[in-house]
Amino acid sequence: MSSAALVTLALASCSSDDAPQVGTGNGNVTFQVQLPAELGSRAYFGNGTQAKNLYVAVYDANGNVLDKLTNFNGETPAAGMTVNNFTTSLSTTVTIPLVKGQTYTVVFWADSYAPVEEGAEFTSPFTFTPADASMKVDYTKFVGNSDAPDAFFAAVTVPADGTTHKVELKRPFAQINIGTDDLDAASKAGLTVTKGGMNLTGASNTLNLREGTISSSADFDGNVSFATQSINTGMDFPVTKTDAEADATPYSYFAMGYILCGDAQSAKASLPTVELMLNDRTEPFATYGNIPAQGNFRTNIYGSLLTNKEKFTVTINPAFVNSFNNGVLTVDNEEDLVAAVKQGTNVKLDKDLEMDGSFIQEIPENKSVEVDLAGNDLSLTSGATLQNKAISLVNKSNEPSAVKIKKNGTIFSMVEGGKLHIKNVNLTVTEGVSEINSCAILVDGDNADAVIEDCVITYKAYAISTNASKHRENMTITLNNVKAIPEPTSNRIGSPFLFNTPMTVNATDCLFQGINNGGILRGGTYNMNNCTFEQTLVPENSPLGAATTKDAIKNIFHNFNRNNWGTGNNVPLAALTVGNKGDEYQYPTIVTLTNCTLIVPEVARNTNNDILSSLPAMYVYANQGEGLGVTITMTGCKYNEILEFASGNIVYNGRAISAAENIPANVQ
Repeated sequence: MSSAALVTLALASCSSDDAPQVGTGNGNVTFQVQLPAELGSRAYFGNGTQAKNLYVAVYDANGNVLDKLTNFNGETPAAGMTVNNFTTSLSTTVTIPLVKGQTYTVVFWADSYAPVEEGAEFTSPFTFTPADASMKVDYTKFVGNSDAPDAFFAAVTVPADGTTHKVELKRPFAQINIGTDDLDAASKAGLTVTKGGMNLTGASNTLNLREGTISSSADFDGNVSFATQSINTGMDFPVTKTDAEADATPYSYFAMGYILCGDAQSAKASLPTVELMLNDRTEPFATYGNIPAQGNFRTNIYGSLLTNKEKFTVTINPAFVNSFNNGVLTVDNEEDLVAAVKQGTNVKLDKDLEMDGSFIQEIPENKSVEVDLAGNDLSLTSGATLQNKAISLVNKSNEPSAVKIKKNGTIFSMVEGGKLHIKNVNLTVTEGVSEINSCAILVDGDNADAVIEDCVITYKAYAISTNASKHRENMTITLNNVKAIPEPTSNRIGSPFLFNTPMTVNATDCLFQGINNGGILRGGTYNMNNCTFEQTLVPENSPLGAATTKDAIKNIFHNFNRNNWGTGNNVPLAALTVGNKGDEYQYPTIVTLTNCTLIVPEVARNTNNDILSSLPAMYVYANQGEGLGVTITMTGCKYNEILEFASGNIVYNGRAISAAENIPANVQ
């Protein structure tokens, strides 16, 4: 991989006159050098088999290169030193004669470019400068859809003590892949694609082999172009569709290229743009922004890119150790999940995980991370707090996923600036959790925001709650197709939600089911569309004892009807309880119900099966201060018992309620 230029660099490099160059042999150090073990079996780009040429550079403890022990010119520099290239094996042995008792740093590099004789054309895209151990990349010599540029490196610091060391080389490149599954569909629509390429921005071109860090030389602007090449039909795209997917058409390669990123453990880049080029067009067909890239990782951009340009997936995959598939890192252990979250990387679970909920604290401030459970469960041994950061928990598979809390009963606490998004992921407060304070989601901070979609919340005390201990501002909750139901073995007289602060809640197509209330609104603004509020009462087999008798229920109800309400859900029983009675919770309450259903059970019947008593479908009591009342608008709603307005200072469907008044049930 060298030329006359490299030879000159090696001879002119700095070295101390006193630096030991070659030992007597009693300090010989042997290295078993290995490429990543998984490479040989890969059926796609990045199998590593072309990186057959191994090069070595040696540095003393002061960082001076030892010219005579550096073979980047392709020669064996010293008697007793062996440098064996890779042949059919992924490993080889290197022996270097060093001075016993001294410490050295040895740099290894493997690529596909064989040494050339002096005066011959230098075709390698790699130029090594021994003095600073830098490797410069000339991207103009890179060819897309080719493994020729694939290379590997490592740097180890060892004492010269005659021992043998194992060294595994790692790829300093990210592999960028673009694939589509709609070549035939596009052709039928009049777009026939035979060649693909890509342009990208934000690349680096220099690697420090000792440190694993990257930089850019002054003459490089970060722009890289991989000219269009014939679509490769001999390589499989590194994302395979599952049998469950309706469209089993495999992804075809548009383009592949390598981008310098450095050490996979520390270097992560974000490419501002990646442009898809087709055929011989000069203008990009599509542009993708902020694409993640990391050393020894695949980044895959794929989808139906020709017929649906706006819908694509990005994953990242190390081989490679894992994959970035459209920006998402696949993980199967707690450590990788925490590391990814700490870098602000989106992740996809590859199996069930159990871990401390504090991992959310690793999200960078004012950043958002998406976790795709992908049909797996995430069990938390403690709750998670969101402050000035955001997390999105989604399930993009057809299999169910759940987040479970096993100890502390609050799964997610959202404080100042916390943002929570949950979609197609069920939340479960498990058995054994303290029931008094258990809550799936607590919204408790200025500018907190929760969006919950397509989710079943199995709760004990509360599914969703707020905290009125302090004044909060700009809190918003959005609920779409959410079912909040009591945990079957619960001893707690619970409520699906308790909202008791000035806030905004928008709910659509939801079921709110609770033992003593189907929901409690003690202040704020609420827009509910096509929702059901159902009170179930305590079941007959509850450890609390049956509370379905006339006397039991009426005693509880009348206690709150006569006296001030207590804290939390110590309020009158109903399918929906609205407003406040007492000195606390001095907020106005505005409720809009559209096409909603309110259901309460029958409390008692006589021998003729006549209903003797029941509870109200809605119970409303308003704060009596000016501007602190309750406004209720109901359109197209059904309720099987009365609407009980127990005070004045209430506006119902535009009509002022000045004293206690009941609205009859409209559904029996």
